[in-house]
Amino acid sequence: MAIELVAGEISNNPLYALSLIFIALGSVFLTLLYFKVVTKLFASDAKESKKKKIPFLFSSTSFAFLAMLIVGIFTSLDANLLPTMQIVTPMLLIAVVPILFGVIVFKKAHRVKEYNCGEKDEVQLNMYYFDISQKSVKIIYAISLALMITLVVGVAS
Repeated sequence: MAIELVAGEISNNPLYALSLIFIALGSVFLTLLYFKVVTKLFASDAKESKKKKIPFLFSSTSFAFLAMLIVGIFTSLDANLLPTMQIVTPMLLIAVVPILFGVIVFKKAHRVKEYNCGEKDEVQLNMYYFDISQKSVKIIYAISLALMITLVVGVAS
């Protein structure tokens, strides 16, 4: 929508062409970032032979969303919110495309290392625990409380 809006305004002011260029560049960079993030999340090392099972608790939200989707489809069909073909066609695509990819495209595929957007270093995420003294915790609570009171007073007035 942003591209359409800016492209429509170029005839009124040619400087909108710069905005269009920046939107296009931002889209390209975000697409590369998304590829990197998705491959980091879902790709596994080619040498890794162990299959990791996803715990049910992590998949339960996906099943809940699937159930809500099915209920929404039947509700939309019963209420005649959209023509039947506009409801059924996307749902068929959602159901068929992953199966086709799994059966036809990725049947003989080998797993490879994740895509790093040309980077040579792998990203390793670590968690750190910082020990904070009780005096510092009390100061943080006092400052937080003062800021919340300021916020409430500012909104109320």
